[in-house]
Amino acid sequence: MTEYNDNILEEIETLDDVSQRVLWKGLANSSQFQLIRQLEYAVLDAQRSTRQSSNEDQDDEFAILMNSLDERNQQDEDEANPEVLPILGLEKDPEPTALDLAKTYAGFAELCTVKAQKHSLTRWDTPMSFEQMLKFRLDNYGNPVLNPSIAYDQMQSFIAVDKATFLKAAELEKEMSKEKFKHMIPDIITLYQAIRPDTGYFLSWDNLPVLNQHRIAVKTLDVLYKEWTRILKRPSLEGLATLGMLNATAVHFEGWIDWFERQHDTALSQLIMERGLNLIGVADIRKRYPLVKLTK
Repeated sequence: MTEYNDNILEEIETLDDVSQRVLWKGLANSSQFQLIRQLEYAVLDAQRSTRQSSNEDQDDEFAILMNSLDERNQQDEDEANPEVLPILGLEKDPEPTALDLAKTYAGFAELCTVKAQKHSLTRWDTPMSFEQMLKFRLDNYGNPVLNPSIAYDQMQSFIAVDKATFLKAAELEKEMSKEKFKHMIPDIITLYQAIRPDTGYFLSWDNLPVLNQHRIAVKTLDVLYKEWTRILKRPSLEGLATLGMLNATAVHFEGWIDWFERQHDTALSQLIMERGLNLIGVADIRKRYPLVKLTK
């Protein structure tokens, strides 16, 4: 029976250089993205508190209603994309705030970036910086999970407007969301500068709730399959030579994820049964990459 390390970061350090190069870069980018999302949540929390204080002073029922709708719209947007769901603080008391998690992800990003630079062969192996990821987030903000044109074609019998009107409304909503995020950027940068360590990095795998740990584990597999697919679409001798190593690493981490889910069955079942979360798992990652054929 295979023995696994509780800390997936230490597990990665036992891998070959090729797998580490791919994984550290992918996890650095992912943790930078999650860092920005948590800072965004922290800013939204601060704005929400300000609005609530203002509403209590003014007792403005219309303002309260609009704030409630804003929060509901934000929740719907997050639930449409499992990568950006607010994190639940399972097994943590007190439950970590968005800023608490941002601090951990800041350390995570620093660590993975250092590791990626150590194993990089070219400048293209280097992950995005915080500033680059922030620009990436802005450029892609408000992009729907499903193309609006395809969505309309599938649901037109339930939509009371024509396709042109629907698409125009979808584009307007996207631009409004992007503009809202653009106004948040100065506050996000200020928070980031406040929590980033002056030297080195801080990180504890144990500081992360089990949901975050599970997502990182699944993201690890996603990174491997994405690189695998990139090689298949643009084959080269060097790329083809790495497929065997990626295959062995993917097999290993599919086993690690299965082990992790068994270790935390109660907590993960609570997420699914009591909180209604749809956890992304190994089967979901496989479906995203139909070109990948795993050999065990």
